[in-house]
Amino acid sequence: VSTQSSMEASCRERCVYTSCYCEENVWHLAKAHCDRDASGSLEPKTSACVVFISNLNKTVAIAMQKAGRGKCHLVVWDYHVIFIEGELVYDLDTTLPFPCALSDYLEASFPSFLHLESQYLPKFKVLSAAEFVALFSSDRSHMFVNGKWNAPPPVYPPIISSSHPAMNLPSFWDMSIPVSGFGKVCDLSELTALVAQDTLSHTSTPCQTDS
Repeated sequence: VSTQSSMEASCRERCVYTSCYCEENVWHLAKAHCDRDASGSLEPKTSACVVFISNLNKTVAIAMQKAGRGKCHLVVWDYHVIFIEGELVYDLDTTLPFPCALSDYLEASFPSFLHLESQYLPKFKVLSAAEFVALFSSDRSHMFVNGKWNAPPPVYPPIISSSHPAMNLPSFWDMSIPVSGFGKVCDLSELTALVAQDTLSHTSTPCQTDS
């Protein structure tokens, strides 16, 4: 096993992870970022964003996913969530390196050669790590259908914001405009432009959480 692979595995193993609960996995990554920021252990001006990926149909195609099939490991999710810190993407469900350079992640996860139909194209909702940690609440009811869990829930209690205690996960995955819930909505070309211009960090605000 290469040193790089060992480092990636070690990085993943330190993360809180429950399959099919990407929003909660990312909440823990964002919370850790805010905790490090509060302690002064982060490099100055290290920005962090949470990005929800979906579309109006909730049928977004993402390549290089562990749950995917074929050469491209393509899967269609109702929504997916990733964490961006500086120029690195943290996606606990990708087959790509962990973390992965942001530009490489976007190119590999949403390759233009697939020529996808419009209902599978992504929209992105971007908000700062601080906003997500402070605002997010989920009672996990979206995963409990007809008296049973679609996937086993995390072993820890549900994440509930003291300032927004009602279930608000749908407000984050909602990509409709103007009723877009929390965050800024953009398409792939707009997100790529933000990355190229190094302006993605402009969505970030200082980490001040209520938890």
